[in-house]
Amino acid sequence: MANTNPVKVAMIGVGAISGIYLENITARFRELEIVGVCDLIDERTRTAVEKYRIPKQYPTMHDLFADPAVDIVLNLTRPYEHFEVSRAALLAGKHVYSEKPLAAQAAQGEELVRLAREKGVRLGCAPDVPLGAMIQAARHLVDAGAVGRVVGATANLFKQGVETWHPN
Repeated sequence: MANTNPVKVAMIGVGAISGIYLENITARFRELEIVGVCDLIDERTRTAVEKYRIPKQYPTMHDLFADPAVDIVLNLTRPYEHFEVSRAALLAGKHVYSEKPLAAQAAQGEELVRLAREKGVRLGCAPDVPLGAMIQAARHLVDAGAVGRVVGATANLFKQGVETWHPN
């Protein structure tokens, strides 16, 4: 029998990309439940609370981390803040899912992975283009030797730009 208790998610950062997360969590994914949000800009938080009927508005991220109802912290802060916010959440014993990049420096990312293991919690990050199907298929063909010995390469990606899908 499937688990009927949704995983409780709290979001830090209610900016441009948060809308698609909130829409999906509240309307599509029944395995998840948004229990609260937090942002440095209070108006963003209030708007999200009202629009998506979110139960809690946390004054600070530390209030969010202290809430025993929160299972996973969804880190949607600005990229250069990802490391510090995720680190603080992990130190508080929370599972973390962060938008990309996980951290600005590889050593910071490695520290987050080490800290998650030490605390016995999960750490996840949104994939970027290199993990997409096209790049991974090309990588597989090169690694398998299907294209012969590679001595040089160039690549072009033709698709609509970010301005056609990003909300801001």
